[in-house]
Parts: sequence; structure tokens; C-alpha cells
Amino acid sequence: MTVPVLQLCAALAAATSTSTAAPAAPTVELVVFAPGEAIYTLWGHAAIRVVDPAGHADVAYNFGSIDFSGAFFARMMAGEVDAFVAKAPYHAMAEVYRQERRSIRRLTLDLTPAQAREVAAELAARTADGPSHYRYHHFDDNCSTQVADTLDRALGGRLKAGAQQPMKATLRHLALGYLRRDTLLYVAVDTLLTAPVDRPITRWQTTFLPDELARVLRTATTAAGRPLVSSEILEYRGRDADFHPQWTWPWTKIYLLFVAPLLFLALRFSRIAAIIWTAVAGLSGCVLALGWFATGYDFLHGNWNLLALPPTHLLACAVLIRTKWRERWILRRGVRVYAGAHLAALIGVAAGSIAGAIPQDVYPVLGLAFGPAVVLVSRRYRTS
Repeated sequence: MTVPVLQLCAALAAATSTSTAAPAAPTVELVVFAPGEAIYTLWGHAAIRVVDPAGHADVAYNFGSIDFSGAFFARMMAGEVDAFVAKAPYHAMAEVYRQERRSIRRLTLDLTPAQAREVAAELAARTADGPSHYRYHHFDDNCSTQVADTLDRALGGRLKAGAQQPMKATLRHLALGYLRRDTLLYVAVDTLLTAPVDRPITRWQTTFLPDELARVLRTATTAAGRPLVSSEILEYRGRDADFHPQWTWPWTKIYLLFVAPLLFLALRFSRIAAIIWTAVAGLSGCVLALGWFATGYDFLHGNWNLLALPPTHLLACAVLIRTKWRERWILRRGVRVYAGAHLAALIGVAAGSIAGAIPQDVYPVLGLAFGPAVVLVSRRYRTS
């Protein structure tokens, strides 16, 4: 009877140790969703998935939720968009992106049990009492940077410290890379963006893009020297599964399809060409001024492109339209003097950029404005 008693004691001891053992740690994944069709989805999306076997939970935390109620458009124009963290069953969230035919990629992270529990606890706390709001910023604080910061805190700052390599690309180049399929949108965004997006950046600052955050994680290692990403799978292959920025330059189409025909028109109908150009440039300048003075977006402030596309061109347009033949001296002298001053300003901006005094990338817009400015100075304007 001794052997059965010993076996029974061993079984009871094993059962007791099992019942008192720490519950299994959750699994943490970065989920990257491909770009969509709507303008606010063109840069993709990121979320954190937490699979907790102890609590039988499989949830996703989305840092890009926005309340569109109330005067949302006015708040957006003023740069006062508040985003919040939303919690939802993972498969319900993923189904939304499948319906939009946006690819879903999952990167499982090799976190220690303590690190995984820290991520799960922080996210649960942020959503325990309802939405946890933060002031949205397209480059510094968005759905992707919030994910990066959450993971970095769990890793004790190791993730950010390992991504301090200087980058050749700027925030402008990275953001515009996703817009090359839409010429007008690319040109509009490139014209609106100012010096803050042209400064030197580190690899960590690229994590405002979900794809770049995934690249940072792929190259990161744990404290034990293992790759931080233990596995990666393409869960759903959508229309943009193999999306890559198209390295064609949309400004070329603007030069060929707008500037060149405009200059050709000026050879025969200089006044009509001048009216078209001053109207387009003046209206564009009004938009740039609105972005500078009426919004809180720092990356729209201090726009040197206002000298290339000044709102005062609308006054020149009105003069060109309304001036009669008896006042033709206004066309011959007034408009040309104004145009000469504008051409001098363009040359000054180009010189300042070459000398490094102007940190903003202004060359594409200078290329747009220089030819029409020369036409305004050099052509004679008919009054009939």
C-alpha cells in the first residue's frame, strides 16, 4: 500500500502547484492595416491586439477613434481634433477592414510575461472608464505613435533608444510617398506643408506611419538579444497587400499639363493667360494663408510658398479683368511693376533656400510660379 499512497501524495502536490501557478501571460501583437480609399486612411492604420488566455479575451485597442459629432469640421480646421482609445473584440474590428478590402498584417511580439501584462494592464486602465482622449497630431501624436509609445514604455525605453539612427528622408517625403497616385492631392499637401516637416529626423520619428513602426519592430531586439518580432503573418490580403509608394513625381504632370500650356497660351493671348494664372495663384495663396493663420497645425505655419502664390494676385486678376482700353497704362505699367516685384521675391526665395536661410522645401512651387511670373513681366496686354 506504500506505493499507491506515495503516488496519491505526488498527484495531490502536482495539482496544488498547478492551481497556485501564475496564470499564463497574454500575447501582444502589433496589427497593421493597409491604406484605404478615404483620405484619412491613405497612410494606413495600426492597433494593438491582446490575447489573454487567462481571461479568455481577444481584444484590439484602436488609438485612432475620433468623435465626429458637433462642430467637428471647425475643430479639425482649427487643429483641435481629439482622438481616443477604443476597445473592441479583435475579430469584429478586423472584419471592418476586410469589408474595406484593406490588408491585415499581424506581428507577434516576444515580450516577457511581465512586459506583456504591463501592456495589457495599461490598455485596460485607459479604457476602463470610457474613452481616453488625446490631442491628435498628424506627425507627433497619432494612432501609430501612440502604439509605439505604449510598447516602448513596456520595454523600458529600449525600443526608442534603439531607433535613433538619422534618416535621409524627411517627414515630408515619407508622408507624400503615399499620395503619389493622386496628383492633385500630392501637390496640394506638398504646397501646404512647411519647414517643420523638412527638418532632419531619426528612425523613431518615422513611426507616425504604421508601416515604419513595423520596420522599427522588425529590427528591434529583446534584452536577451532575440528578435522582438517572434512571428509575422498576413492575415488578410486586400487590394493593397503589396502596396508600395510610387516613386513618380506628380509635379511633372503639373508642369506639363498646366504650366506649359499656360505659357504657350501667353504667346498669343497674354491677358487671358495672366488672368488664369493670377486667379489660380491668388486662390491658392488664400488657402495657404488660412492654413497659417486660422489653424493650430504647426506644420502649416510660416509657409514660404505664400511668396510664390500670394493672395494679392487676386487683385491683379481683378485689374486684368476690369481694366478698359482707356486705362491701358495700368496694364502696361501697373501690372508689370507688380509682376516685377513678385519676380524679384521669387528670386530672393530661391537664393535664400540655396543659402540655407529658408529651411522649407520650396523648389517645386518656385518651379510652378517662375514661368508665369516672367510672362507677367515681359508680355504686352491687349485691351480689346
